[in-house]
Amino acid sequence: DSQMVFWRFVNPDTNIPPERVTVTIGSSNEFSEENEKIWGFGFAGDVRFQDGKVVATSSRPLSRNDNVTLLLKLPDGMFATDKSRNASFQDIQDEAFVGSDYDQGVQEDGGFTGERPTKINPIVRIFQTLTRLGGGLIFFIVVFVMGKTSKSTNKSPNKFTRHFKEEYYRDYPYEGNFLDIYYIPYMMGTANFENLLTGFILKWINEDRIIAVEEEVGWVFKKDSTNLKFLNTSQLDHILENELFQMMLTAAGSNEILEEKEFTKWARSNYTKIDRWEKAVNEYSKKRLENLGYLEVTEKKVLFFTFPDYQLTAAGKKVEENIYKYINYLNDFSLLNEHEAVNVRIWDNIMIWAGFLGLTAVVVKQFEKLYPNYTQETVYRGNTIYLTSHLASNISHTKAQAARSSGSGGSTSMGGGGGFSGGGSGGGTR
Repeated sequence: DSQMVFWRFVNPDTNIPPERVTVTIGSSNEFSEENEKIWGFGFAGDVRFQDGKVVATSSRPLSRNDNVTLLLKLPDGMFATDKSRNASFQDIQDEAFVGSDYDQGVQEDGGFTGERPTKINPIVRIFQTLTRLGGGLIFFIVVFVMGKTSKSTNKSPNKFTRHFKEEYYRDYPYEGNFLDIYYIPYMMGTANFENLLTGFILKWINEDRIIAVEEEVGWVFKKDSTNLKFLNTSQLDHILENELFQMMLTAAGSNEILEEKEFTKWARSNYTKIDRWEKAVNEYSKKRLENLGYLEVTEKKVLFFTFPDYQLTAAGKKVEENIYKYINYLNDFSLLNEHEAVNVRIWDNIMIWAGFLGLTAVVVKQFEKLYPNYTQETVYRGNTIYLTSHLASNISHTKAQAARSSGSGGSTSMGGGGGFSGGGSGGGTR
């Protein structure tokens, strides 16, 4: 059996749809994806387990047709309640998934007893406390509905935009492993798991650890597919880089040839391993940046919740500035290097950084403007760069879809959410 919170926090058809919404759910016991499950419906945004709490945040202004509905699955007996419904949790989940883009059949069946907050006005800032004496637990729900001038207390990656027009940084923004500073471009909105995978595959090809082998698949509608053949399976120096390498090697099987469909299937079944790795990268980078003097951490208290607040130091802001200027440099590479000698080997190293920053397509075009034979002479011959990016995109999407559908958090679904326990339609000021 299970308990649950299934509630519509912001209704559709409000007179003044909010610009931004953040819902934070917490208790005296920390929430985690290992013990609880979470889904969001009716709005564009994401819902995640963060610092022991559930945090849902919209990514764009809500329209009149949007709503904010959350389904949170809790372990049975977590809260003392006498409310229940004669249905299994799977029944409730199935009903909520109708019309959504979540995949069915990811969770095991289970019953539940209902845990429901009372109705919340969707237009003003609300604080509501639900106290349950059983087990000494206290359950909090905080809803922030924000106007144009309000700022969220939850820091999430920005939507990337270029800065420092016509200013350039020609060297690598950081000389060590990219994972050390990952958190900075991640918060800038230009680094993520997909780009990490692209960058590392290109790095390993450059180091002769793997080679990319193109294969034509399909009987009627043929298409190119990327297989990765492992040449050197020795341990890598960086523990997190090595973990990713070993995950891919495991997925390849005994022949040590990783087919695209093989890795996609493995990622769907092992998304929790990839998710844990991605979170470990984020935590490692924050700690590393703090040790390097690029990041400082303080605590910010909002009502009953305490959040870590990460701020770049002056030195950290300089690294961020250099990344922005390096991105400008990559985008204008052919213009800035038209009188320079061609060095394909150096360009291949630059391509690794382009992979980490999600700019491989841009940089290939820049290189070919200066030297049309680049893709014939590079270590990434033919369509290797394009197919590597395509492979990383497919794996990232497969992992994210499996994680969000299973309740581990991720992007919300614009549709679905039927059968919620409370809320309604309409509201607002007149």
